[in-house]
Amino acid sequence: MVGSSLRGIRDRLDALAGGGHFEVVCARTGRRPFPAADLRFPSRPAAEEAGRLVAQYRESLRRYDPTLAALDLIVCESVRDGRDGPSRQATVEFCHDVAGATFEALAAADHDATERAVMDHYLAAAERVPDRDALCLALLDSMATELDRRLDTADLVAVCRDAAARLPHPIHNGDPLDATLGRFRSLSLLDEYERRRGVPEEGDGDGTTRAVDVVLTGYALADDGVTTLPLVVDLLRRSDALPTVPRATPLDDRTWRLTVAFDGSPTGLTTVS
Repeated sequence: MVGSSLRGIRDRLDALAGGGHFEVVCARTGRRPFPAADLRFPSRPAAEEAGRLVAQYRESLRRYDPTLAALDLIVCESVRDGRDGPSRQATVEFCHDVAGATFEALAAADHDATERAVMDHYLAAAERVPDRDALCLALLDSMATELDRRLDTADLVAVCRDAAARLPHPIHNGDPLDATLGRFRSLSLLDEYERRRGVPEEGDGDGTTRAVDVVLTGYALADDGVTTLPLVVDLLRRSDALPTVPRATPLDDRTWRLTVAFDGSPTGLTTVS
C-alpha cells in the first residue's frame, strides 16, 4: 500500500533527524521538499541519506502522476527559508504534499480499504483526464470522494487533522482563511476570492458559531460540487479550530459561494455541493 510505504519512509526520516545545520534542498530552486521541509540533520551523511529517502517518497507518488517533478536534491548547511515563497508556488507540488500526507494518515489509522478505494478511483479517473497537468487534481478529487464515502465523521476529522500535522508548518501568521485562500490564488488553484461579512451559524454553547461567506472564482477543484479537502487540511495547518463548509452555492459556471465555519458541525470536510 502506498500509504504504508510513505509512512515507513517518513519514520526513517524522523529517525535520521535530530537538529543540526544540515538540510535537504532542491539544487535548482533552493526549496526544502516535503516530507523533509521541516527537518534538520546532525551530519552531512545523515542528510545525504535523507535525500535518498525523499527521492523514494516522491518516486512512490510519481507512479500515479508522472508530472510530479524529479528534483536534483543536495545537502546544504543553511538556506533561505522559502517554503511559502514564490519558489514553492507549484500546483503539482502542493497537491502531492496534501495527498502524500493524507495517505500517511490513512495508513497510520489502518484505513487500508479506503486507501485502496482512493487508488482504484484515481486510476479509473486518470484514464479520462486529457491534460497530464490535471492528474494531481484528479488525485485529490478521488481522495476526497472516497474519504467522504467510506469514513465516519470522527475518523474523517482525525485523518484531516493528522494529515495537516504531517505538512510543513506555515511561516506566516495572520488570518488563517485569508492566508489559505491567498496561497491557493498564488498556486493558480484559484483565480480570485472575495470574503463576505461573517454570518451566524447554529452551533453549541452560546447557540451560534461564527462563519464567513467566501466567493471563489475559477477554483480548480470545483465542478458539480466543490472539493474542500485541500482547503480544510491547509486551514488546519494554520489553526487548531476545525474548519467546516456547511454550504456551497453555485453562482455561475466559474463561481461558488462557500460558507466556512470554525468549530461548527463537522460537515463539508472533503466535498460539498
